[in-house]
Amino acid sequence: MNLRPGLRQYLYGLPSIRGLVGARLHSEVVLSDEFPYVTFERTSQGPDHHLNSATGLTSSSWRFDIFSLNIRTAELIGEALRSGLDGLKHTTMRDVDVRWVGMTDQRDDFIPATDGSEPGIFTISQDYDIWHRESVPVFPAV
Repeated sequence: MNLRPGLRQYLYGLPSIRGLVGARLHSEVVLSDEFPYVTFERTSQGPDHHLNSATGLTSSSWRFDIFSLNIRTAELIGEALRSGLDGLKHTTMRDVDVRWVGMTDQRDDFIPATDGSEPGIFTISQDYDIWHRESVPVFPAV
């Protein structure tokens, strides 16, 4: 079960996100010259276990990076992401059963122009933990 396509589909389905970035919602790191845009990637993933085996529940961490030519637009996109994800629970993203989503961190930054011929870029990065179901490995009895 791959969360990436379902997460992109879910976010693109939110009118606030679609209205602010259109189709510029990338599920991989890209460099674009069309602003604003959002990239997201999984930064880690680890299954939950109990004493006997995996539980079928895993936590994956995701980073969303917002790139904009002005801070106000970056903040609007950040708020739209937070409103659409933080606290979300018991939903399905394509074929993945999502149990809970929570924001863990947010950072603002500014990337200055390198030679003065282009504007600087405002960025906001948000980190989320997403708890979701996954298949449980089955091993032969010993």
